[in-house]
Amino acid sequence: MSSIFLIGGNHWDERWVVQQDLIPGESVPIRSKREPGGAAANMARTLESEGHSYTFASVYGHEVPPIKGDLVTQIEGTASARYVSLENDEGAVLHGFADMDIYERYMIIHWYRTLIPAAAKADCVVIDCNGPDGSLASVGWFDCLVGLAVSPAKVRRLLPVLNRLQILFCNAAEAQRLGADLAKVAQAVVTHGADGAEILNWGTSVARFPAPTWTPTSGNGLGDRLAGLTLSRYLDGKPLDQALPEALEALPC
Repeated sequence: MSSIFLIGGNHWDERWVVQQDLIPGESVPIRSKREPGGAAANMARTLESEGHSYTFASVYGHEVPPIKGDLVTQIEGTASARYVSLENDEGAVLHGFADMDIYERYMIIHWYRTLIPAAAKADCVVIDCNGPDGSLASVGWFDCLVGLAVSPAKVRRLLPVLNRLQILFCNAAEAQRLGADLAKVAQAVVTHGADGAEILNWGTSVARFPAPTWTPTSGNGLGDRLAGLTLSRYLDGKPLDQALPEALEALPC
C-alpha cells in the first residue's frame, strides 16, 4: 500500500439550495447543509474510503477543520477558510463563494518548505492550488506529484510544477485556462460533467470515457471524489486508462 501525503484545502462547505428564483434585493429562502470540503481534503476522504492511509497538511483559524493531524496547524486570531455553494434543486452550482484568505496569507513558500521532510517519506504527494502564487515551486522535485486544479482562477498556480506532475486532475474550464501549457503535463484527467472524462498525454487526448448514468444530489466536490477514486486505482498499479473508467463507474456509490 502506497503512503500518501496531501497538502491543501481543508475546511467546511455550506450548500445553500435556493427555493425560488433569485430576485435582486429580495430575501431568498434556502435549505442549507454543512459538509466537509477542500479539494485535497475531499480527495483524502475518498482515498481513506478506498483503504488508503495518508498524512495531511493544512492550516486553519478559529474553526477546527474536518481533517485533524499533527501537520494541520492553527493560526491564532484569524478566520478559517469557508466555501458556500448556491445551488438549485437539481444540484447544479449557480454561484460559489470562497473565503480562502487564510490559505493566501499562510500557505506560503516557507510553509511548504517546512513540509518537505515529511513529504519526502511518501510514495505520492498530492497538492491543490490553494496556496498563493509562487508557493508551489518548492514541491516540484518529488517523484510522484499529483495536482488538483481547484478552480479556473487558481489552476495557473501549478505552472512552476506542471512538467513535474505525474497526473493533473482538472475540469474542462481549468484545462482551457491552462491553454498551451497543458502540453507540459505528462498525464491529465479532464472532466466534462455529463459528457464524461478524458485522458490527455502531453496535451493530446488519448482516451475518453462516458459519465455514469445517474443524477447526483450536488455537483459540489464530485471532481475531487473522482480524482480520489482514480488515484486509488492508479496507486494500486492500474494504468490510468483502466483506473479512470473504473472510477467513473464507482462514482455514484
